[in-house]
Amino acid sequence: MGKLKHFENYIRSDSRLNTLDKSWQLWKFRKHQEDVFNKIPSYKRILLIWHRRAGKDILALNYILKKSSERKGLYWHVYPTYSQGKKALWDAMDKDGQKFINAFHGQKNSTEMSVQMSNGSKYQIIGSDMDPSSIRGSNPVGVVFSEYSYMKPEIWDVVRPILSENGGWALFLYTPNGQNHAWDLYQMAKENKEWYVEKLGIKETKVIGEEEIKQLRAEGVSEELIQQEYYCEFLNYVYGSYFAGLVDLREKQGFITELNLATSLPVDTYWDIGNNSVIWFVQKQGESWCVVDYMEGEGLPLEYYLIEIKKKGYLYNVHTFPHDMINKEYTNNESRLEFARQTALVIGLQGEIIVQKKQSLVEGLETLRRFIGMCKIAKDKCRQGLKHLVDYKRAVNHKSGNYLDFPDNGQKASHAVDALRYAAIGCLSQDRSKEEWRVSKKILKLYNYVEY
Repeated sequence: MGKLKHFENYIRSDSRLNTLDKSWQLWKFRKHQEDVFNKIPSYKRILLIWHRRAGKDILALNYILKKSSERKGLYWHVYPTYSQGKKALWDAMDKDGQKFINAFHGQKNSTEMSVQMSNGSKYQIIGSDMDPSSIRGSNPVGVVFSEYSYMKPEIWDVVRPILSENGGWALFLYTPNGQNHAWDLYQMAKENKEWYVEKLGIKETKVIGEEEIKQLRAEGVSEELIQQEYYCEFLNYVYGSYFAGLVDLREKQGFITELNLATSLPVDTYWDIGNNSVIWFVQKQGESWCVVDYMEGEGLPLEYYLIEIKKKGYLYNVHTFPHDMINKEYTNNESRLEFARQTALVIGLQGEIIVQKKQSLVEGLETLRRFIGMCKIAKDKCRQGLKHLVDYKRAVNHKSGNYLDFPDNGQKASHAVDALRYAAIGCLSQDRSKEEWRVSKKILKLYNYVEY
């Protein structure tokens, strides 16, 4: 990774501290960095898919320095999480022990990770894990999205109209992470002349040699991770996925296929409700659980989904919601569960509305794994939901590139996984209860307590 050239020269120079910040001019570019740095100022939307250790964040830092010296305003540097931004940039140092954040001259606020510059511009590091409503009303004129493929994509939905209104710019920086929202953005951007798009692996930058890649392979790093992180390949599944292998296996076995709905049998729905909402439709056909339909939406009210599932015309039995539906709203002291029941009554929606019992995430994911391994899933009707199952992944250590033993926080796929997790808990609990009753009856019969 490159570093700021003669870092101490501009930190110690009083004259520079008292004038417009030009510290970006001291940056010693690598060729691929210099090329893009000279090209992107004429674009409002920039997407750079660069391999690990290509110098993405340092390029972004210097680009913000340049743009903030040209236009007074608020500039954001967004990371997947607040803590990641603190580690990756606010507290980060070069190999000589100099903090990168010291490239910004001005009053620093460690609490909000911001710098108020002498010309009136403000730089701030934020995380996509924050409540989107907390940043509405802000007016950034330049935003960098670092590791966009690992962050909540909803934050771009909040920022986009702001930048469109004030003529601001956005810079997206990431390595691939399966064919998720970052893949979708790439597909759109490369066909849009308003976007500057560049994808560089180690073959293009020459920053990392093939000998080092050979060493990684010798140390046991998987080929999938190497292709993704160093050659910038968008794999058709997410490396580190919880369910990709299982979904692939079940499809090959013929359990993810076209299913016929039994119109005379009841259907249960399982929900995850929020800004992104998901509903799975499950029907018991004989001894088999069949996932027969799927629905999702964004930014729509609860009553919309209740009306839409009624329109499907299924014979409903139970609608299962997440446990937090029992929480009362501050504004009207009414829970969303109560609202859902009242709405269902008004529109004539069949079925009892209940909440799912609590289960730890670890237990729930294992229950879901067992459920996927035994149910049938309608391939076409559940196509988008299946994609989310494949995309659902473990968290990653961005420093080492290794995956951790818990889910990535805030990923979009979690809504579909959570809703199907509730289905797994509900369905397998029913099976277990019936089996326990059969076993208990056999025991009671043995001791002559039950007449047959």
